[in-house]
Amino acid sequence: MIQDIAPHRLINHYNPEIDINMESIVFSFHKNEVLVRKEGDHYLFPTYQEVREQFDYRYLFSLDDTTCFLAKDTVEMDGFSYVNIQELRTDEKETKPYFYAMITAYQLNNWYRNNRYCGRCGHEMIHDQEERAVVCPHCHHIVYPKIVPAVIVGVI
Repeated sequence: MIQDIAPHRLINHYNPEIDINMESIVFSFHKNEVLVRKEGDHYLFPTYQEVREQFDYRYLFSLDDTTCFLAKDTVEMDGFSYVNIQELRTDEKETKPYFYAMITAYQLNNWYRNNRYCGRCGHEMIHDQEERAVVCPHCHHIVYPKIVPAVIVGVI
């Protein structure tokens, strides 16, 4: 799917020093739903300019020059609602990069949520400041996001 967003580029390097700006996309999830605003046939994700609330945000990645952040809390906004992520599937070329970014954000959101506590000793994990990982301050166990490659092979 990454090849399907060309000429756009998803820059997935972890950099906790990147600050949110007015044009940054803010992804907010509730279970398997994402916060969007419907405009015609398109769904739009909120920008920080639209949210402008003092939520706790975590930098995720950039889509071209647009930084993308995860709102750690559920966001309630006029004109926006939570929609099941399956409803956002589309083949339209102009929205495909944003759908790909949303799915990547959803996977990272689930990873952060599922790794709040250490699997070895049970203490609360903290976020590493140098790489995308969570670390147990008690036993120093490090957890990274899982990479699950998929290969489709045709045998002739």
